[in-house]
Amino acid sequence: MAFKQGDIFILPSISEGLPTALLEAMASSCASIVTDIGLPVKDGVTGLVVPPKDVNSLVRAINNLSLIHI
Repeated sequence: MAFKQGDIFILPSISEGLPTALLEAMASSCASIVTDIGLPVKDGVTGLVVPPKDVNSLVRAINNLSLIHI
């Protein structure tokens, strides 16, 4: 499974039904960054949540997780 080869999973959706890819990434212990559209991620606990369409927040979240995973 490709998720086991990565450390960070990013799902910058503006709308999402059943986020199967997110669930698979979480099951593979990937740190997740998602947009705040009601996905099953608790900010700072099970991943990071950023506002939808906010590129600067997404970049900051990626940089923060990258520093932790070095």
